Amino acid sequence: MSRRTRYRTIVEENIALYMARVAKEYNTHFQMALGDNFYVHGIKDEFDKRFRDTFEDVFKSEYLQTPWFLLMGNHDHYGNASGQIAYTSHSKRWYIHRESEYLISFFIITLLFLL
Repeated sequence: MSRRTRYRTIVEENIALYMARVAKEYNTHFQMALGDNFYVHGIKDEFDKRFRDTFEDVFKSEYLQTPWFLLMGNHDHYGNASGQIAYTSHSKRWYIHRESEYLISFFIITLLFLL
């Protein structure tokens, strides 16, 4: 049984299930999240329970236990953006580089290459 919260929804849980199926089928080696990781007002700090409630406990499939390279969107900056960067040291999967805007070029080039 799922443990829904204000931020954890059936939509997010369904996305996690779909991502797990795709990751299994294509044997993915990493995941990318391209911003707005935490609606609506971001997080408080690197210890915010939302990391557990809406990331670790939702995207928990064995097929999603790969590195996650994340960018931040405007909703992430409404909260403590530095907390998301700091969480990198608390998770084996979560990775946001301090200069994440430079990673945008990498993601765009990678996506264009794959198309």
